[in-house]
Amino acid sequence: MAEENTRRIRREFFGSASIQQQLRAVGLDSFEALWTHEATWVEEPNFRRQGWSGVCRIELNNATSTPIGMYLKRQENHGYRSLANPFRYQPTAYREYKRLVAMEAAGITAPGILYYGERQSGKNLQAILMTREIPPSIPMDDYLGLTQERDPAEVDRVIQDTAVLIAKLHRHHFQHCALYGKHVLISGVETAAGAGRRLAPYLIDVEKSRWRLSRMAIAVRDLNQFQRRAPWTTTQWDTFLAHYMAAGRVGRLKPVLSWLIQKKAASKQARHQP
Repeated sequence: MAEENTRRIRREFFGSASIQQQLRAVGLDSFEALWTHEATWVEEPNFRRQGWSGVCRIELNNATSTPIGMYLKRQENHGYRSLANPFRYQPTAYREYKRLVAMEAAGITAPGILYYGERQSGKNLQAILMTREIPPSIPMDDYLGLTQERDPAEVDRVIQDTAVLIAKLHRHHFQHCALYGKHVLISGVETAAGAGRRLAPYLIDVEKSRWRLSRMAIAVRDLNQFQRRAPWTTTQWDTFLAHYMAAGRVGRLKPVLSWLIQKKAASKQARHQP
């Protein structure tokens, strides 16, 4: 009882009134209900210092709506301090929530927010971020591995749309900071090629993203990661970079950006050699 008396909700937001009603219908419209809900981990809890953070998948079912797949991130004492507010310890899930809100406002496709909440439980800071699943989808690096089996026109559209999406992210001065192929999901992929449905890229795992003034510095860091960590062919990467530069309205800087990306890649490789 003493522990319950020390619990205090600090922040709580629902994605919409409709989502709140659907969660209420199945008894999951409170921090406590979501915190204690039993579900299988899709990302085992990551422990650091005195805290942890992990992700589960759950499905919202009720008689009046289509089932909704959701990812439920729960964490305790897994936080950070910012330069803007160095004396306040905040959950990393809150930083991710703020980034998703900003990206939605900017028209950058990312998982939709269903719920965010945080509470103080005794000396522990707990947080929950619940986002909508993006079905059916596969990571960009997996998609690139299947391009021999896909319609060439579809592959070109996917690469172009991904380039435009990342250029939009950078035009708003957001650096992803973990732009690997597994963090770009291609939605709408069917088991058979040529299904006639336009595929759409989504950015996920934006917890580490940050705002930076220099778009060139953002591009060099993010695109170096994106090139190194996904199985691009030379032609595919040239196509991506051309559409990225056009969408970012900095086409004249393509030779400079290409050189800086290669220079950073060579520097990284040299540091990791014995």
